[in-house]
Amino acid sequence: MNNLLRFIGRKITFFRRIRGVSQAELADEVSIEKEEIDAIEKGKKEPSITKLYKISQFLRAKIEDFLPKKNVSNDFAQIYQQLKRPNQEKVFHFARHLLRDQTKIIDFNNFKNNPSKEQNNKTFRIPIQSDFMFLVDDASMADLIPKGSPVFCKSQSTAKDGDIAVLEVFRLGTICRKISYDFEEGTVTLKPLNPEFTEIKYEYNQVKVIGIALIR
Repeated sequence: MNNLLRFIGRKITFFRRIRGVSQAELADEVSIEKEEIDAIEKGKKEPSITKLYKISQFLRAKIEDFLPKKNVSNDFAQIYQQLKRPNQEKVFHFARHLLRDQTKIIDFNNFKNNPSKEQNNKTFRIPIQSDFMFLVDDASMADLIPKGSPVFCKSQSTAKDGDIAVLEVFRLGTICRKISYDFEEGTVTLKPLNPEFTEIKYEYNQVKVIGIALIR
């Protein structure tokens, strides 16, 4: 089997799973059969440059991401292949959280002296006391904070009972919730404002406060 085709196939599999895309979904997007995607990922079939381009676009990657670098031995995809299946699942779970979270927080420390900043063709007025902006990617805090809306926050590691905060939560990632403490149990309940979402109780050490939402 061609080593280059195997390498390309592994990288496509890696990016596909990181993005949470099935083989069927990818095949449908590229307009080919699922069996052909499976063959490409196994290194049994060479994808055309057009198909490789379509795959890279759909998986939000670059074509060069699918090709070997000069020092292939240090490539992350090869390290991944040496992991056992349970550890591969852990890598994907963690990496997907990182990908999601890194796009949700915009740090303002580099331009605090500029009260307005254009991001992605949108101009936001930044409150003077805010340190970062968090993008709420679900409807859990509606109607106060609609899905997809930015929340300006002040960085701090503690929050009072009833505060709306941005938090790093064990096995959940970075979210925005209202905080409620139970000091007798030693737990904190994270409450959505939307009744369609469920509140969740955690131990103190499973929740890290990143900042407090500046809600008017």
